[in-house]
Amino acid sequence: MSVEENKVLVCRAVKAIWNRGDLSYVDGAYSSGYLHHDSNLPAVRTREDFKRWVAESRNAFPDVHVTTEDLIAEHDKVMCRLIVQGTYASPFGMLTSIPTTGKPITVSGVVIFRVVGGKIAEDWYHIDTLSIMQQLGLLPVVRIMSA
Repeated sequence: MSVEENKVLVCRAVKAIWNRGDLSYVDGAYSSGYLHHDSNLPAVRTREDFKRWVAESRNAFPDVHVTTEDLIAEHDKVMCRLIVQGTYASPFGMLTSIPTTGKPITVSGVVIFRVVGGKIAEDWYHIDTLSIMQQLGLLPVVRIMSA
């Protein structure tokens, strides 16, 4: 596949999976040996783990919407800078012990996808989880001011 085709694959996957919640899209767009990398989610590694995590995330933030801000691609990699918005409606994952706040969040992140044979074979997620915790009121926001 060309670099442009890889970018189209990534955009379609983000829209189908995150914005529409179409978990069946994962089976067609992600390779059977897919590997997920996220230091905040060490238990999420395989395609099935990824689908469970997406489902839990969409349950916790039912109005989640991911906007692709930038796509940069070279060879087999596509880097996607994105904005995630949603309202915290149900505890999950790292927020299991946190009561539902009903607060909206807006966070940024970067995901690097590796595409092999027209399918996403691997990805690396880097989402601003500190900002999530601050926006939900779980951690203080520290303001650094210059003189």
